[in-house]
Amino acid sequence: MTWAENVRFKLRAVHTEMAELRRYIQDRGLPEAEAEHLFRGHLRSLDALALEKLPLAVAMDTSDILVRYQGKDAHAGRCPITKMNRLFTNLRDQVVEMTKSHGQLSGSRFRWSGDVDLLVTACTPSLIFGFKLPEPGVTRDQENRMLLDPHYTALKDSLDLMGVVASSLQHENPRTMIDEFAAERGVNVDECFIDSGLVAARKLLPARDRRLESVEIAGRVVSGSEGMVIDRERWERADHIIRANHVPRDTLEIAGFLMAVDYEVSRFTLRQLDGWKVRGVRCRYREEHEEFVRNHGKKKKWVKGRACFDRERQPRFVEVDDLQAA
Repeated sequence: MTWAENVRFKLRAVHTEMAELRRYIQDRGLPEAEAEHLFRGHLRSLDALALEKLPLAVAMDTSDILVRYQGKDAHAGRCPITKMNRLFTNLRDQVVEMTKSHGQLSGSRFRWSGDVDLLVTACTPSLIFGFKLPEPGVTRDQENRMLLDPHYTALKDSLDLMGVVASSLQHENPRTMIDEFAAERGVNVDECFIDSGLVAARKLLPARDRRLESVEIAGRVVSGSEGMVIDRERWERADHIIRANHVPRDTLEIAGFLMAVDYEVSRFTLRQLDGWKVRGVRCRYREEHEEFVRNHGKKKKWVKGRACFDRERQPRFVEVDDLQAA
């Protein structure tokens, strides 16, 4: 049974109860106007089911991923357009960043076009956003081309990983579920891609916005009948994981330009690399590097640390041990 079918079943049940109650009133010869108070609970249930539950259920059924915020702004149902736009843009940015970090796109120039852009299935003032993957073409050849497109594969894996990360954060040891997902999907789901997924889950709930208490992830990417909630406790769990060391022992020294710094999660991308085919390397720096990173953005630097590599031994993700001027 789909989410919408379940809500419709409940609607029919309420209507049936109302019909039986109306027959009871008529059999007793009671004035219907005087018995109106008997229907108040049923009418409230109908309003909740038809106006709130059914639209959400339809969005759940049609979305690959559904993001639902909880908090004062969401409960009011009248979120300022600036905040709605900020949340919507942040969600899109996180998905794009995850897709860019997918192993299948390592070394490629990333394109985000209509061919692989997400389709919007829901967007409400109650801060519910739904998305689905692009529809395959009408012909078998068009469908095959889309399914074989590395950008489509990366986008699909990104949504799936976001669901896995949200589910994993419900447990004390999230890495177990994440590592199982990585083993199932193969070499393209490596530490670089996993790191981007953890950062995305952490950043879906804005750090300083106390009018938002939690974010729920639902839709196809989450197995089971309930969505997965990331509240402040699970936010802290995600924050702890992304700052923990999970990089292999292989060492690397590499020179490039320090770009795309994210101070909130201590990440930057090293680009225009000397002697490597990849376009950029994702790097995690420690607290003692903060001042150096702030003072040397967009400049060429030497990075030394521990790294993970792709199948062609190109660097993908670096745990920074030292930073120096190049």
